[in-house]
Amino acid sequence: MKIEYGNNRLTILYDSYENENNNIKKVHFNFREDDEIGLNGFCQVFSKSEDVISEFPTVCKVVEHTIYGTPISPDGKYLFIGTWDKGLFCYDIDNRNLKWKKTPAKVRQVIAKDEFLVIEMCDRGIYKRHIETGELLSEIKMSNIRFMYRISDNEIFTGTKRDKYFIYEIPSLTEKSVMKKSSLTNINIYEAINILDAKKENGKLVISGTEFEYSSEDAIDFTRSIKIP
Repeated sequence: MKIEYGNNRLTILYDSYENENNNIKKVHFNFREDDEIGLNGFCQVFSKSEDVISEFPTVCKVVEHTIYGTPISPDGKYLFIGTWDKGLFCYDIDNRNLKWKKTPAKVRQVIAKDEFLVIEMCDRGIYKRHIETGELLSEIKMSNIRFMYRISDNEIFTGTKRDKYFIYEIPSLTEKSVMKKSSLTNINIYEAINILDAKKENGKLVISGTEFEYSSEDAIDFTRSIKIP
């Protein structure tokens, strides 16, 4: 998923594995500083041939300068929007209406996989919900969760819990690997690590971000490969 923002418009471009079984290429969300005509969050769904196949109002907005992706279901029926203050929303693309809404709020990343949603919840952890109903099926409690990156079609990398990082299989949320902070950074030199991106390449975890030395407040950029235990 690629996210572009500019000219009062948020554009979501979907990766091949996100739309290989449907006809949706991208979604536009329109915004205005002056919302007198009600355009904030107005959604337009485009086919792979660039035709508008649906349009309807949504709750989508940019919160605290942070933009999170809005996934579609693998079959192209539903659009999902996680919000910081209102919870998770599911819109029926063909019928152009709200199918369901679920709380709590503080929703960050949302991944649609098979018949399920895998959701990063700030201060809570990771939720697994059913796409059709929004029913909460299971959760991983992680009150200090900092991120959730999709590193392959069926894996996520997340953390932290008691200074540990995890790779889970999705959508089952089966734990595959556990990594200590010391396996990601030199804890004798760096006091803190801020992971800004992660992916899996040639069987290794590739992370990038910034690190902070004990004796300095300056951030040091890094990218490194980590052997997955």
